[in-house]
Amino acid sequence: MIFFYFKIKIRYSILLFFILFFNLGSNSQGLQFFSSKKLIKERTAYTVFANQTPEFKNYLSVSFDLSVLDPDSYGYVVYIKDEENDISYNLAYYSDNDSLSYFNLSTKSKEILLNIPINKTLWGKGKWQKIIITFDTNKDSIFVTINNNSFGVKKLILNNRIRPQIFFGKHESYIDLPKMAIRNLRITGKNKKLLFNFNENTGNIVHDINGKPWGYVENPIWLINQHYHWHLEQTLYSNEVSAICFDENKHRFVIINTDSIYFYNITQNKTIKQPLKQKSPVRLRIGMGIINEKNNRMYVYEVNDVKPGEPTIASIDLNDLKWRVHSYDQLDMQKHHHDSYFNKKTNELLIFGGYGNRRYSNEFYKIVLTDTSTSKWEKLNFAGDNIPARFFSGMATKNSNELLIYGGVGNPLGDQNVGKIYYHDCYSVNLKDSTITKLWENNDGKSFVSVRNMILPEDSGFFYTIRYPEYKSNTYLKLYKFDINDGNYKILGDSVLMVSERIRTNANLYLDKSSEQLFLVTQEFHLDGSSRMKFYSILFPPSSTEDFFTENDNNSEINTLKYLSIILIFLVSLFIIVKLKTKHPKIKHNGSKTPLTLSDQQHNRQKKNAMYLFGDFIVYDNNGNEISYRFSPKLKQMFLTLFFNTVEGGITSKEVCQVLWPDKTPNRVKNIKGVTLNKLRKILIDIDGVELRYENNKYMLKLSDNFYSDYLEFEKLITDISKEENIKRITEIVSKGKFLSFTDFYYFDSFKNSIEDEAFNNILIHLNNFYKNKDYLNVILLSKIIYYMDALNEISLHYELASYFKLNMEKEARKRFNEYIIEYHKVYNDNYKYTFSDLKNGEAQKTIKDIF
Repeated sequence: MIFFYFKIKIRYSILLFFILFFNLGSNSQGLQFFSSKKLIKERTAYTVFANQTPEFKNYLSVSFDLSVLDPDSYGYVVYIKDEENDISYNLAYYSDNDSLSYFNLSTKSKEILLNIPINKTLWGKGKWQKIIITFDTNKDSIFVTINNNSFGVKKLILNNRIRPQIFFGKHESYIDLPKMAIRNLRITGKNKKLLFNFNENTGNIVHDINGKPWGYVENPIWLINQHYHWHLEQTLYSNEVSAICFDENKHRFVIINTDSIYFYNITQNKTIKQPLKQKSPVRLRIGMGIINEKNNRMYVYEVNDVKPGEPTIASIDLNDLKWRVHSYDQLDMQKHHHDSYFNKKTNELLIFGGYGNRRYSNEFYKIVLTDTSTSKWEKLNFAGDNIPARFFSGMATKNSNELLIYGGVGNPLGDQNVGKIYYHDCYSVNLKDSTITKLWENNDGKSFVSVRNMILPEDSGFFYTIRYPEYKSNTYLKLYKFDINDGNYKILGDSVLMVSERIRTNANLYLDKSSEQLFLVTQEFHLDGSSRMKFYSILFPPSSTEDFFTENDNNSEINTLKYLSIILIFLVSLFIIVKLKTKHPKIKHNGSKTPLTLSDQQHNRQKKNAMYLFGDFIVYDNNGNEISYRFSPKLKQMFLTLFFNTVEGGITSKEVCQVLWPDKTPNRVKNIKGVTLNKLRKILIDIDGVELRYENNKYMLKLSDNFYSDYLEFEKLITDISKEENIKRITEIVSKGKFLSFTDFYYFDSFKNSIEDEAFNNILIHLNNFYKNKDYLNVILLSKIIYYMDALNEISLHYELASYFKLNMEKEARKRFNEYIIEYHKVYNDNYKYTFSDLKNGEAQKTIKDIF
């Protein structure tokens, strides 16, 4: 691996050392493939033996774990050919009904040798099945084994010695591939055994477990990154307060507001919205909910601020959507951000803590939810240690008799006027004996709170929670793993941004054991009660920054060679840098010019068959003429709706009508839709590389390489911003203006938010890496990218100013600060909380330290 870096620039020599050092290993992970939903050039192609093809004797076994993330997708999984034999074999996956999927083993001549059915429920994100393809040269047979069930083909002609060419995903004319992932690839014969764990996190070279490079992959998605980076799976909106619950048995989130219910299936990443037959009997104010999978009911409740005579607790049958009222009782104060535990055997709901009426609480209450509407809250008393009053604490369940309570903010008097104490302590609550035992208290100096639902895996001795500073409007959520015994912790994964302007805004954590995923759900409320709900996932167990950049390589000789090579490179780089410093004086900036602006020769804007979505909406035809004027507001909405849904496989006619004409009757919409589509077709005739199609009952755009969009280029570049040329190109793209700034059409809000979240999450980790490695120029460039997308982003401001200070460029820092405070005052009609001196004297550094 180290030989690929000899031509790197001298200014990156130190960074090279760290990249090589950190990439020395990782645990067994996997490789995910870009499927047929992507352009052909963007699909994944993995050549197992790229440089040399080994020889296997007597038999060849190709074994791997396969996950089909979209059970309805189809395409080629693996292509195997013997160099000494013209016959090749393809294993393809497809589905033709709701219950079954199939694997076809066929030859290059399209002769189908095997057609193997498999239950469709075995597929989905996080679901893996073992596949073994065995070429038995003694029996002239091929066997395909799936889940220990073998299917064979005999009477074939196989060589005793096989030199296999093996390709996963796209290969030559085989361009269709399902949305899939593979891991634990084993290729064996009588004389040889090769194991591939796909523990890379960047690049295109695939190594075996001993560190030897064998394969090459185009457009890879390394799964180790999904153990470290949170991925935004879904964004939902509600005009009213909503309650969110996780139904682990059915792998779905259930969201309820006054008149609607949403079912978000995490394995299929699909959401179904249904109107309620009856409105919720409980008028949701905070939006608390619990699910009992045993009776398939979801309960919603409010503890205060309910009008007399109105229900406070009700449940809905998730089968027939009928409501049942359980209680009209309420407590004497509101309990914002309280903890809750639901005993599914006894139907008892227990709550602890919370905030209301300018007071913090440390009280426990219990209510038994019966089939009648007479349930009453009962205050519980505990002996032992006292838990100071608080809200924003976290709770985890050890068993039906013991709970853990961690952290929060409050004070012993429970009076908000006294001030806040951020607690970093943990208590064991024994429900059987009614006792509380303080386990530990460690002050780590962080003013952070916890989400209410913590994760405690069985027999692990650890619990997981999300911590964040709730007092910041743009706050960053971080995952923590705590030792139950002593409170020692690790910070895991990267950060997630949450806008926290209202007290009802919250985040929560869930574990889906079967798919091995943690889900982080944020619920950002607005003043009118409407909210934006974001669902993020990370593979479990998640990785810390140290683990993410460290490999566990078991071959000591390989490790020794790698470390010696790295040390040698580092020493040579250091020697070169020292020599350069002795020859060249320190560069002094004249104050009027800066090396950090965009290049004078920017990337030439493509003016044929192109569409630009950053800044103004601009479209060029195949003659280079700008034809943006031909798109009326409705045509623009139609074009972009089809464009964004193309990557998801298209959009149905009904969905198009609901998006563009929600207030029109079906008969009127049919005619308007037809006229609009015909107008769009006439425009697209003049643009090469874009074709409007209707396939499988869905509208979509067929895009080819002739068509250019800055959005598509941005999406490709943002996944690899470790390269300086990519950073500069992204900066050029976003400097034209904000994404979709030319439209305020409601349907595009989720796309705007998604691209901003994706960009920020990718940039943040590289910001920190560049900053730690003292590459301040790239820190400033990355900060500029965020600035163009969000002019008031505080984190990027602090990174940029801290970098200017390191480079002794105070004039540029002050100019940037003045731009920020002027914009801040325009938006908020208030002064920014920090002065320039504050940031120069340590506040900028403190922000960076708090995030990482």
